[in-house]
Amino acid sequence: MTIGERIAIIRDKKGLNQEAFGKIINVTRSAISNYEKGTRNIMDRVIIDICREFNVNEEWLRNETGEMFIQTPNDELTQLAQKYNFNDLEYKFLYEYLKLDLDKRGAIVEFLENIVNSDSSLLATEEKNLDKPNSSIDIQIKNSNDTDTDLEIKQELANYERELKASLGKKMSLVSGKKRNA
Repeated sequence: MTIGERIAIIRDKKGLNQEAFGKIINVTRSAISNYEKGTRNIMDRVIIDICREFNVNEEWLRNETGEMFIQTPNDELTQLAQKYNFNDLEYKFLYEYLKLDLDKRGAIVEFLENIVNSDSSLLATEEKNLDKPNSSIDIQIKNSNDTDTDLEIKQELANYERELKASLGKKMSLVSGKKRNA
């Protein structure tokens, strides 16, 4: 098969007449006709334009090697997933969400709003509590005869525990002086 025949196949697959095809790559209808008939040599610029505009594999167009078209993401969700680096779960969630009818989507949005609103108020409360000493931890730290480094480590652990409590929204109690088994 000649390169001109391959151009005709691309044009037919895209559902374009010679004039429309030529307009996209900035050549005339008669130029396309001559390329397809093999009566005119095809410039590299035209080959590159065809490949770029129609996602054609250049190797296929020139030599009939490989697949005709380059596989590119053509749906918007796939493009978003690539742009924002979605993981598989994020992609699947959004894919399934978009298939839902508007009422079910609304219910999910309402559910998520409730979570966000309750978490933000809980987080604000817990952040205020971060400024207050957690008596069992702070007493244990203050009563310790450890080195400065040990005290810093214990204080950092206490701060980390407070952050975890705030982010999880759980109130955990510690018993002063007793170790917890993990």
